[in-house]
Amino acid sequence: MQIRDLELFAIEVPRSFAGATDTALLVQVETDDGLTGWGEARSPWRREQLPARLAALRQVLVGRSVFMIEELARLRLPGGAALTCAVEMALWDIIGRAAGEPICHLLGGLYRDRVPVAVRLPLADNDSTTSLVRELADQGLHCQMLVAGGDVADDVIACAALIEAAGERTQLSLDAECRLTAGAARQLCARLEELGITCLVDPLAQQSADTLATLSRQTSLALGCAATIRSPADVLDVVRERAVGQVTLTLDQLGGIWQAQKCAAITAAAGTPTAIRATATGVGTAAMLHLAAALPIISAANETTYLAAADDWLSEPLTTADGVMNVPRGPGLGVEVDRDRLEAERVA
Repeated sequence: MQIRDLELFAIEVPRSFAGATDTALLVQVETDDGLTGWGEARSPWRREQLPARLAALRQVLVGRSVFMIEELARLRLPGGAALTCAVEMALWDIIGRAAGEPICHLLGGLYRDRVPVAVRLPLADNDSTTSLVRELADQGLHCQMLVAGGDVADDVIACAALIEAAGERTQLSLDAECRLTAGAARQLCARLEELGITCLVDPLAQQSADTLATLSRQTSLALGCAATIRSPADVLDVVRERAVGQVTLTLDQLGGIWQAQKCAAITAAAGTPTAIRATATGVGTAAMLHLAAALPIISAANETTYLAAADDWLSEPLTTADGVMNVPRGPGLGVEVDRDRLEAERVA
């Protein structure tokens, strides 16, 4: 079964909360047998670049086997890890459809049929964010991630207000987005320990396994790492140094499901709690759900902006209840894209 054609769709994904509009790139791959599969990543290109990039992509991929998962990671596609992720996701979708099985069955089997999820809170004023925290908690979404503003005092005040508003069941983490100096990170950790924050993610501007390990020895607060995890080698570095209490795998930063599964094998061997960060639409979120469904080590809540999206391009939306999402059980990704809506709303 060979790749016959590919198509790219750039779409803007407005959020009902959690900040500005996302730009997503959906990839449709068609085979010589007439099967199609879908994949997604954050868009690595400007809109005007898409036609030339699509032509280059077709030149590399048309005629190749859909089973070339390992080879794909070595092809150095234009667009890097993000586009590799989207194409690979579409290939997994096709393979699952051809086999008549959901992707999780191809990755080790259905270990769990519901996956805990976390939502990202917007950078907003305290009053509106506090109200949102309560609303999300009332919906059963108790795992929440706040983006730090970069000022230690302000971030501590914001976290304290949100913890008070959310109640005891809510687990609040803080993503510093690699903004802090070592000194500021130590100061922030000391304050957050008192508040009961669950995890501080990506604290350091000069972030590495060594710098994270140093900070980890200076605090009892769990540290997380996401932004600097781009390969299995990066995961090996942080677990070998005992640098973090949680590793987050971002699919379109790693290059797709296959590389994320390799990373998860390392965290499983080390016993390091692991989560997945999904892309914006239901396509990428479905891929996250299948991977999390198959891997026991994916024990932490998995972050998705799908719950914040004000629009969706799936024929049937993914379902969520009490802070968990149900794993789609149809073949492949288990979701169907509404091609007509996608055509009408694409921006490139």
